[in-house]
Amino acid sequence: MTCIQAAFSSGGGGGGAVWEELCNVTTNGASSVSSGTITAKEFLHIQCTGVNSQTASLIPNFKMTFNNDTGSNYASIERNNNAGSGYSDRTSGSEVLVEVGYAETDAIYFESWCYNNADYDKMGFVSTNNNVTAGAGTAPDMQTMNYKWANTDDQITEIDIVNDKGNMDWRMVVLGHD
Repeated sequence: MTCIQAAFSSGGGGGGAVWEELCNVTTNGASSVSSGTITAKEFLHIQCTGVNSQTASLIPNFKMTFNNDTGSNYASIERNNNAGSGYSDRTSGSEVLVEVGYAETDAIYFESWCYNNADYDKMGFVSTNNNVTAGAGTAPDMQTMNYKWANTDDQITEIDIVNDKGNMDWRMVVLGHD
């Protein structure tokens, strides 16, 4: 088990919070990756990479769900490539759209921070970096999103990421602390 010492102080005391590695999963040539069952922690940091394992480029939609819930329990607001007023609201969704397919991609990286208290809606944000064109001549695409999962009964104990357009080589790391 890996522990990471955070650079901030928690509570009123001295030391910082310790982030515990809850999962470190790699899959190849798959349309999805799952954390499997993880220990419930009040704060989660999700990191995920996907590399296109097909010969054709993809225009993907990356979707994230919690605890196998695909009901209409997710809401979010997103912004793509810092586009002026380019905000999109999504309500009563069946997943969090981590990256909406607006460009072909060969590789993606995203991370999410989430408040995971059983008594409240789970609130978090995602930052996505999408490598559309190789080389320094083109900036990567980006997307930021704030989301919530409307569940006031359970903490998140499973995270699933799906690419609805094809297969990727995935790596997901989930860190957590109370």
